[in-house]
Amino acid sequence: MDKHSIASSDPELVSSVYGEFDSRFEAAEQYHLRTPALSVVRQTLREEIGDDIAADLDEALAHSEEISNSNEYLSIVEIMLILAARNGILLYDVSKWGEDTGIASKATFSRAKSALEDAGLIETEKVPLDIGRPRLRLIATDELATADLKTLSTEIKSSL
Repeated sequence: MDKHSIASSDPELVSSVYGEFDSRFEAAEQYHLRTPALSVVRQTLREEIGDDIAADLDEALAHSEEISNSNEYLSIVEIMLILAARNGILLYDVSKWGEDTGIASKATFSRAKSALEDAGLIETEKVPLDIGRPRLRLIATDELATADLKTLSTEIKSSL
């Protein structure tokens, strides 16, 4: 309706308008969004990575309106890496989860990790495995570990 609205107490008009838009909705082509649903992101994060990082994501998202009003913002990949570092999660685990969920590729996570590391916001430590190459544990620097999740974007973006 191109930013128009209708107000009426006439039950026939209301029913007619609802009927028209219900039929348009049903007849419309399906559109697949590349971005996963937030419910899927939350559920899989909780199941595959853990409750602590999922709670941190929920807290950051609770203040997303404040964050989006600033000129500084972090990508979802940067946010996930920061939260993973604050929780001592392996890069492999968070990047595999992100790729499986449809957030971004492992390569995108790796590039973002390098940028955060170069900015001095996160560090990594090698975690040896019985077989194969060691994995990298993400570790938050003191600045990142104490950053308020409500203002995470403005506090961190200036360092990148």
